[in-house]
Amino acid sequence: MSLLKLKDIEKVVDGERILKGINLEIEEGDFVAIIGPSGSGKSSLLYIMGLLDIPSSGEIYYKGEFLDLKNREFLSDFRNKKMGFVFQFHYLIPELTLLENVMAPQIKKGVSLKEAEEKARYLLERLGLSGKEKRMVYEVSGGEMQRAAIARALANDPEILLCDEPTGNLDSKNTERVMEIFEELNREGKTVVMVTHDLSLSKRTKRVIEMLDGEIIKIS
Repeated sequence: MSLLKLKDIEKVVDGERILKGINLEIEEGDFVAIIGPSGSGKSSLLYIMGLLDIPSSGEIYYKGEFLDLKNREFLSDFRNKKMGFVFQFHYLIPELTLLENVMAPQIKKGVSLKEAEEKARYLLERLGLSGKEKRMVYEVSGGEMQRAAIARALANDPEILLCDEPTGNLDSKNTERVMEIFEELNREGKTVVMVTHDLSLSKRTKRVIEMLDGEIIKIS
């Protein structure tokens, strides 16, 4: 059984078909890259996969369960429990320390402060940020911000990690570090889906989905 299944997904914005009849299955433990030129629908597809956006038509299944795309409260709760997101820009809360940023989604889920802090410290240490837990966002480098954002995405132990150009703002050294983190997580069983414009990175994944003009033209 697939982890995530998209069936006949269409997305229309201002009369334009952004996604055209997308059928796709993501298997548990998959590491998938979505590639294609600008405007091909890569990010639109990822946002729909992550339930951050709703398709104009079509169905989404998670572990065989039909998801009610009209129930916004259900979708919000589902995202928080099942999915983690890493974006090109880190979207950390600047008023909080790195530790507090990683604690935040856990507290929203109802985890105790003590448990949230222990998990946050563990994740920050794992991502090479030990000793910087109390730093404010503006006190660390871009690469460190992105690694903190990955820690935050992992805070609620999501079943699938959805990444939109996660290395887009990073230099080659930090890009390599982030990719090594994704590869390690995938080896441990985490499902990772990554939109990227960097073909060299896509070659390091298990499957590549190529898009053009809102359609999937090749899966390899």
